[in-house]
Amino acid sequence: MKHRTWYSILNNERGGFSKVDLGISSFVIISIILYLIIPPHGEITLKVLYVGLSVAGFIVSLLGGYFTPPAMLAAIGAAFLVRFKDFNPYFDVILPWITYLAILTLFILLERTADSKEQKKIKLAIQKVKEAEAAGDLAALRKALSDNPVDARDQAKAAIVRLGGQAAIETLIAAGLYHDAIEHFGDDAAKHLLKLVESDNVKDMRYAVLTLGEIGEERVLERVLAYKQDDAGYIRENVVKSLGAIGGQRAMEALAGMVEDEGFYVRKSVASILGNLGGQQSLNLLSVLAKDSDWRVREVAAESYGKIGGAETLKALVNLGLDDELAVRKKVKIALEGLGTTGGLEAAAKVDLAQL
Repeated sequence: MKHRTWYSILNNERGGFSKVDLGISSFVIISIILYLIIPPHGEITLKVLYVGLSVAGFIVSLLGGYFTPPAMLAAIGAAFLVRFKDFNPYFDVILPWITYLAILTLFILLERTADSKEQKKIKLAIQKVKEAEAAGDLAALRKALSDNPVDARDQAKAAIVRLGGQAAIETLIAAGLYHDAIEHFGDDAAKHLLKLVESDNVKDMRYAVLTLGEIGEERVLERVLAYKQDDAGYIRENVVKSLGAIGGQRAMEALAGMVEDEGFYVRKSVASILGNLGGQQSLNLLSVLAKDSDWRVREVAAESYGKIGGAETLKALVNLGLDDELAVRKKVKIALEGLGTTGGLEAAAKVDLAQL
């Protein structure tokens, strides 16, 4: 994918920080430090000058937070030069800007060089993938799935799918791409995963079980239940998804035992799944989640109530409409309007969306 440097600056594609957080923090830090350390110089108050520079750094950070650090370095460096060397006043005025622009230019050139090298690497990797596909070399394609740029890995995965057959399924599964194997090869891939369920490799077995569970394979229900109290929260989330896909009374009983899970994200998943399952049991469990201590869980509970509908749902949503959290009340209003009933519309009109 071609990278355009200035476009990336404007859209903060290169920054790993929040534009606002980085901009404000750099503005405050640079302004305070430079105001304290820079003395007046003749008729020009350099303190004002450097505060102005820090404002420029703030603006740059809003455009592309990645370039605020060099702005900070440039301002501080120029400040110390002026403090310890009596330059011509006019030079004092332009020195920080020259320093800043020089460092900014250097960063841009380095970025462009790095981008160019990355593009060459991607092109070479994709070319190797194409050659491996032409030769039907699944071993090379399997290797390309793990040690290449993302674009090349995607190309390798697509090439394996195009080659097809049992060997392609085995290659995807060996690479841990269980969901991709199921998506592209359906029942044939499921048969391979069922074999992994009996594997001695605990990790392979666990992911095979949960992948099969998420497509509603009833034969792995007991195995899925074994992971219901796994230490890893993301595993418990996958258990919830599997139980929702498999369905039935056993799955519902298991979900009932997870409405008080220690992970709010797990409880959120339970609330979401209940909306898909529907029925009185789901409503009973949602009544618990609607009182959850975490507003994010209550928010999803409101959405699920809206999916289920009915008189009991209307009453529950009206109560949730009094929630202290604005985000929850917004979801309640949407859910009430979605009911499409006179009572729902009247109740939605009464939901207060002002910040409490």
